[in-house]
Amino acid sequence: MIFSKGDKVKFLNEIGGGEVIEVIDDKMVMIETKDGFEMPYLVSELIPEGNLQVEMEQESVTMPENIPILQEEKNFNNQTVISKIEKEAKKENVEVSLALVNQLVDDQFILNAFLINTGSYNFLFHLGIHSENGWKTLAFDELETDEKILLGSLPEISGDDMLGISYQFIFFKDETFQLIDPVKGVLNIDNKTILSPDAFVSNEFFNEKAVLFPLALENKIRLTGKQIHKEAVLKGDIPVGDTNKSKTARQVTGDLEEIDLHADAIIEDPRDFSPAEIIEMQIGRFEISLNGAINSKQKKIVFIHGAGSGKLKHRIRGLLEEKYPKLKYQDASFKEYGYGATLVILHG
Repeated sequence: MIFSKGDKVKFLNEIGGGEVIEVIDDKMVMIETKDGFEMPYLVSELIPEGNLQVEMEQESVTMPENIPILQEEKNFNNQTVISKIEKEAKKENVEVSLALVNQLVDDQFILNAFLINTGSYNFLFHLGIHSENGWKTLAFDELETDEKILLGSLPEISGDDMLGISYQFIFFKDETFQLIDPVKGVLNIDNKTILSPDAFVSNEFFNEKAVLFPLALENKIRLTGKQIHKEAVLKGDIPVGDTNKSKTARQVTGDLEEIDLHADAIIEDPRDFSPAEIIEMQIGRFEISLNGAINSKQKKIVFIHGAGSGKLKHRIRGLLEEKYPKLKYQDASFKEYGYGATLVILHG
């Protein structure tokens, strides 16, 4: 396969793709990924965007048909997604509201109920309504971000009665996302709320005034311990390799230091990171170690990057030529490292 500068490509053995920004040789090209990273790739690991194989793979993981809606007797027979909500780009959050709106239908005012999703996650929902014999299903479906769905009109509430509505939400995205705990609860609506004109307010979702009940609101997504550590590493708050330095570096002789750049040598669990994130942390570890060796007057340093696809080796040597042109480098001892290490000569 031959690629040219500007070609759109997808990765054969990884998720994602990018654009060819440089043809290095007939076996390797430089790719700018959709995340903005630049890295070399073997031509044999790439396929043109739109290739039939990719389309078949995408087709094989399409989402199933929409979940059927169980309607409550004659109520909710018009349940449907009615519109998108125009919103600006938002941070990661979940935000779900139930809205009650007095709307004119066939010359009569009907109190309609809507479910509104203004968060950054899609969700599956189930709503139930309380009866004398227990709970009955009101509706269930999927609601995408920035959409509102018409549920229908609620049963009448008389006297001091309360209308109990149960809700359950499972949040997800169509792309990579952080796990969020499901949300469930019960909303009790009394007759005074529905009849009070002060409860209905102007809002951005309807032309009419509405009563809005927040059912799920979390502006800061919870992170696990591993995710917190990952975010800190990616932001640079935790230098890569500092907590495990004995595993990544060793003094071979008084003049030679050895740095292991394999992912499992510098990261507690490489499975928590994408290939692009891993190679950036490896490069970070390389620069930290190289600068430290220069400052400490070390004479030589060996970086063990492995043979693999050659991506890390190519990045390291590109950085040496660009940022450290006065340093000499070469393949390290084949007997000890095979083709998987680079020797940098710092001082003669």
